[in-house]
Amino acid sequence: KHNTLNRFRNSMELEMERLWAKKLQIFARVPFNRNGATLGILRITLKAFYEYVREETFSGSGLQQLQVDCACLLDGARELVDAEDAGVLASLLDEAIASASQRCPEPALLDVAHVEAICDEFKKRSQKLD
Repeated sequence: KHNTLNRFRNSMELEMERLWAKKLQIFARVPFNRNGATLGILRITLKAFYEYVREETFSGSGLQQLQVDCACLLDGARELVDAEDAGVLASLLDEAIASASQRCPEPALLDVAHVEAICDEFKKRSQKLD
């Protein structure tokens, strides 16, 4: 299935991943192949996204929309990079959601099953367009 953001992780694991994401070498060298180039571009893009989120204030519905967008983005990114590299991207997206939660007056994240259902529906609609 999806293994969307924050699923099966306790608070200690989430905190460790947040710390790791903050120390991640975004502009580190990458292998000269398709996966390396894709991963490098996505790392830079998601780090910039995370920095942008840190400067904004979110409503409850805006936070939930961000949660769904990040889950769908991660789902699509998993098809472009190796499985172990997808963990790096998940950490960056988790950090963006955590940052947005801190910048929301009344944060209320959606249930993971609901987020997965929305991502599945989005994927089905996207495939119909192809």
